[in-house]
Amino acid sequence: MKIAITGHTKGIGKALADYFTDHGHTVIGFSRSNGFDICDEKTQKHISKILETCDVFINNAYAPNSQKQLLLDTIQLWEGTTNTIININSKSTLIKNVPAYMEEYVKDKTEQSKIIKGRIFKARPYIINFTIGLVDTDMAKIFDSKKMQPIELAKLIYTILEFKSTLAIQDILVEVADLDWEDIKRIS
Repeated sequence: MKIAITGHTKGIGKALADYFTDHGHTVIGFSRSNGFDICDEKTQKHISKILETCDVFINNAYAPNSQKQLLLDTIQLWEGTTNTIININSKSTLIKNVPAYMEEYVKDKTEQSKIIKGRIFKARPYIINFTIGLVDTDMAKIFDSKKMQPIELAKLIYTILEFKSTLAIQDILVEVADLDWEDIKRIS
């Protein structure tokens, strides 16, 4: 398979890129470090052009409105195809009282979930809303808590893709075992 991943040089994206490459797949990475700033409209269009030749798009990197726009663009590009979009989302979208420092992030991630849920009865493109709790990444360094390792998520996503011809997993939530969110502390 030919797999495109945003944010492929750090955290979850790097774990995914390494794991898929190690298992013989072609990986195309989009990160600022290789000239792909997903906040830039021209870059988004360039990414869409490259996605025309891919089988899987893992929409991993977050930037306000940009991850959402890439999701929308890819849905439109791949409408009616058997291609797969895996949208990395956040369990923080389920918080009732969102802290001020997370409002924009949670709003954007919630909008992504709504887009995907609005297509729950459409088979193509195949979209997985992959919602995750705390992962040991740069973004989660502000939290003092147990965290999932990015490689574990990469293994799970790889395994899920192996079933795509027989099972349509549309929405999945993955969290650290035995973690109560009331126990999470923010590091100041």
